[in-house]
Amino acid sequence: MGVQTMKPVLNPLRAQIESKMTEELGFNNIFDMFLHSSRKNPEKVLAMHKLGKGHWGSLTYDEVEKGSLDCAAAFLKNGIKKGDRVAFICNNRYEWLILDLSLHRIGAVNISNYVTPDPKKLVETEVCFNINDSQCRMLFVAEKYLERVMEIYDQGKMPTIEKVVVLTDSADRKKIGELDTFSEFVKVGQESRKMLEDYKEVVNLNDLATIIYTSGSTGVPKGVMLTHGNLISNAQSLTTFIDLKETDVELSFLPLGHVFERIINYIILRISGTIGYAESIETIADDVQFVKPTVFPAVPRVFEKFKAKVEENARSKGELSFKIYKWSTKVGRDYSLGKRGFPMNIKYMMAKKIVFDKVVDKLGGNVRFFVSSSAPLSEDTAMFFKSMNLEILEAYGMTEAGPLISINRNNRARIGTVGEAPPEIEVKIANDGEILVRGPSIMKGYWNRPDADKEAFLNGWLATGDIGVMSKDGYLKITDRKKNLIKTSTGKYVPPAPIEDKLVSNQYVSQAIVIGEARPHCSAIIVPDFKRLEDYAQHNQLHYTSIDDLMNNPSVKSFYEELIKNETKDMAAHEQPKKVILHSKEWTWESGELTPTQKVKRSVITKMFKDEIDRIYS
Repeated sequence: MGVQTMKPVLNPLRAQIESKMTEELGFNNIFDMFLHSSRKNPEKVLAMHKLGKGHWGSLTYDEVEKGSLDCAAAFLKNGIKKGDRVAFICNNRYEWLILDLSLHRIGAVNISNYVTPDPKKLVETEVCFNINDSQCRMLFVAEKYLERVMEIYDQGKMPTIEKVVVLTDSADRKKIGELDTFSEFVKVGQESRKMLEDYKEVVNLNDLATIIYTSGSTGVPKGVMLTHGNLISNAQSLTTFIDLKETDVELSFLPLGHVFERIINYIILRISGTIGYAESIETIADDVQFVKPTVFPAVPRVFEKFKAKVEENARSKGELSFKIYKWSTKVGRDYSLGKRGFPMNIKYMMAKKIVFDKVVDKLGGNVRFFVSSSAPLSEDTAMFFKSMNLEILEAYGMTEAGPLISINRNNRARIGTVGEAPPEIEVKIANDGEILVRGPSIMKGYWNRPDADKEAFLNGWLATGDIGVMSKDGYLKITDRKKNLIKTSTGKYVPPAPIEDKLVSNQYVSQAIVIGEARPHCSAIIVPDFKRLEDYAQHNQLHYTSIDDLMNNPSVKSFYEELIKNETKDMAAHEQPKKVILHSKEWTWESGELTPTQKVKRSVITKMFKDEIDRIYS
């Protein structure tokens, strides 16, 4: 089979970009890329997975290869062919990897959905939209979500689904009924291998690999079409740009319905690394002790919560313990900023032994670096990790870009930026400040949405919708979303993101958004850190019967207004929020205020607080 190229135009609106790196590799599709690593290291562990509390299993590259070929044959036996769509509703797991690779082998298309830790909170409207819009023919469901999914299915809300397979080996037929299990599906493939041998369809770089639905923070979800060439070029570009090794182990817990986790998985396959599948985001603290990752991708909210947990742990051990912790992090910060000398070196060694080593152990003990994407990382959080010699490589991307656009490099990370564009990715800033991107990883287009394609591209460049600036040496800094810019009634423009980053860096603030569109000044809606707030109330002898009661206390409101004033004192006057609204419940994806990647749905929140907003401006 000859090596394919990416030369044909995928979309007349996007630039025609070839990927010399991808073409030199000689891979025609993602399965070919995996096969290269499998044949190179057949006995190496590729996937680690939890069998039960404290017990883990593993699969080698060779075992995953055999499993994926069996599943490819099973898909053919079930009538799935090149171009057909197959859906997943499951947590991160090794079966997903095997099935994903098997779909790439035959040229079928993966449609992975976001899932909530609690099956009852599965977002029915999103799941049904994704499956019906892409007209999926088969559905794979983790047993945990089966009851909820079958409720939806039995109501006829997934009319295109012809077969449901349960990702379990449970013998409890009362639970799964007549549905096939994953092991039964594999067995069908083992008995149908000749169908795969006789399969003549060729899967090329320009063929569709997946449709990933955007999270809907900008309205109705759109299906982003990514080809094998898009994903391979992005993965290969990053492997040449950051310090990745064959010995690297990744902890996979971010949703595979999101392209960030997906591309990390493909990068690990490319370098012949290992993936440890966490049971869920709620079990990371336990799972990390077995997996012992060297590479740890996460979103800023995970880093913020870990930092808060470390601080709370130090505080709970008494005043002396907390003072030692604060001293250690200050020493670490000074050391990481280049302060050296005999006294400083001794101090750092003491801080490392007393505090830092214990923190590192809680992360498994082997982490070489973290990768942060999907939302802005506060400089305060980045410095917290850097003070302990734990490097976070902040990255920037979007699903439509396939996905990563820029990333900080090892030992060259510049806090406050999202790094540099890797090879073959071109970035430029438009006259209005919008970030434009082009390269071989840019999407084929939106599924059945030519109208959206026209809005996405500008003279061959992908218009990201983000505002940014670039330094002379190529470091990109995101200022805000273009549509998020606030224009006050005085005509002043305010980018809310830097203000919000400043607010959430305060220990008393968990979440915050800035408002003020067409108003005389900005204000803030804040979800407090409730543990810190209760400590404050106790210290100041404030009496309350509930969190809501505490939030309505005039002293608490005054405290947060003063906090905002102090945190934003160095900003321009028109950027400083003058009023505050306090909310007593954390915003989540399940309750509708956040996207699955933890981005705030501003329109939802401002609508939710309409009366309060009108009141503070009256």
